[in-house]
Amino acid sequence: MSEERTYTIRLNEEQLQLLNNACELMSRLHMGQWDSLRYELGLDVSEPSVFDLAHFAGLLPYDGGYWGIYHEKTPENARKFWDMLQVMRHRLAWDREPEGGIYCQFDEPRQSSELPMIEVKRA
Repeated sequence: MSEERTYTIRLNEEQLQLLNNACELMSRLHMGQWDSLRYELGLDVSEPSVFDLAHFAGLLPYDGGYWGIYHEKTPENARKFWDMLQVMRHRLAWDREPEGGIYCQFDEPRQSSELPMIEVKRA
């Protein structure tokens, strides 16, 4: 059995935040939260044609809604992106506010996917 390959990526804080935002958007889109596009990209997703196209393309889990991250019908890719963003936002939160806070970013990330959790360390 061969050892699993791992990689190291060096990012500055702004780049890590951008990657975190991308993972959050992808996770939400896989769960059918198309309204996230409006906030992130400034698109009007209230038009039925956008939802119809997404539904017929198999991107929406069901008409007009979505499941939570731990729901059995949530796509695995949504969970993978979610796990990655949890670790990144946790690191960013503690670096920005070393005394901690009450927001979910300060909670220990909880694994929801089949992949091992990523590691993010401050250089």
